[in-house]
Amino acid sequence: MAKRIEFFFDFVSPYSYLAWTQLEGLTEEYDEEIAWRPLSLRQLMAGIENAAPPHELKRRYMRRDLERFAERYGVPLTLPEGGAPRADVALRIALASDGHAGQETFIASVFRTLWAHGEGVESLGVLRTLCDRAGLDGDRLIERATSSDIDALLAQRTRQALEQGVFGLPSFIVDGELFFGQDRLSFVREALER
Repeated sequence: MAKRIEFFFDFVSPYSYLAWTQLEGLTEEYDEEIAWRPLSLRQLMAGIENAAPPHELKRRYMRRDLERFAERYGVPLTLPEGGAPRADVALRIALASDGHAGQETFIASVFRTLWAHGEGVESLGVLRTLCDRAGLDGDRLIERATSSDIDALLAQRTRQALEQGVFGLPSFIVDGELFFGQDRLSFVREALER
């Protein structure tokens, strides 16, 4: 019986990007599907009362850690100089496109644009183009993504994720078991083999 990988992510998380770069190989190897679970990292952190930005020492370590993993995975990584990228509307489009055939392609395009190419996705024009290239109706999804309905859905999904034990991103759930961090993909693999 096929297992499903629930992938909890936010585009602003470079660790979510690194995890995403490895998921395609896992799904092909094990013939599994991914259930995309876009979440706001900011809302998730507030839900566990972890609102402080990391200390400078940790930020420097994280930068080097990200570079090491990108090198290990053989993937491009462009880290922004001015802090985390802005991707709120992109995240809401990913949520609003749930169930649409182009969702996965849109998610891939946003991750590549932000982290492989180091380009922003805050422009509605850029987002419309990424939607259209993914076969999605960009105008309709942008309108929906900026509605209060999607804000409420994002808050609901955050609460549900917290109830499932998700406390950070990226996270994965396979057969009800939670795995946190892109460096736990070997454990995800083991769960798929059971």
